[in-house]
Amino acid sequence: MGQRVSLSSSAYEYIYGNIAQGKFKVGQSISEEAIAKQINISRTPIRESLIALNKEGLLEKAGRSYRVVITSPYDLLDLYEARKIIETENAKLCAIRISSDQISDFTKFMVKATEIYRQSSVLFLMKIDLDDQFHDFIDRNSGNKYMEKYGQEIRKKLRIVRITSFPFQDNLDKDVREHEHESVFQAIINRDPLKAYEEMTKHEDHLINYVKNQVLPKLFKL
Repeated sequence: MGQRVSLSSSAYEYIYGNIAQGKFKVGQSISEEAIAKQINISRTPIRESLIALNKEGLLEKAGRSYRVVITSPYDLLDLYEARKIIETENAKLCAIRISSDQISDFTKFMVKATEIYRQSSVLFLMKIDLDDQFHDFIDRNSGNKYMEKYGQEIRKKLRIVRITSFPFQDNLDKDVREHEHESVFQAIINRDPLKAYEEMTKHEDHLINYVKNQVLPKLFKL
């Protein structure tokens, strides 16, 4: 039983990893047989992994195989609107509940992230990783396991769309994004929940407007 769980976990990580890195594209067919040949394990744990990813909304059934979900403009906006509700509330909760040790960890992360992000050679995927880590920290330290879970699930779906469908999102003004992250960070470490909520709201509204005005017209030819 333990080996089967391990094989299922390995298959899941392989498939999700390839989606998250943009190697499996939106709309691309993914079959049990093809994955079995690529990672040399039996089809049962692969089938279990495909079913799990389907339940998470990352894959959809396509005949006898699966494919990476093709997101509609309405789904995309719904995800960003849901993200806004969760992230703003988590920022407020984090500002209330963050410990001194967590403030120290957050500060170290922000220093490192700023140094990396300002390098002109930083890859698009690394920028997405840093953005995810920023929001992951806030969700994780909100003190609400359900809010953390929902925030991670939404980011997981949006990460795939961001990587596979619109890498031109990298054109979002990095100085504006960096300033907004810094404003949220300062509010949290100063334990100011109202300010943290307000600054995260500005950040999420800016992102939603960017998606509406820049991403959707290019992605869906609106």
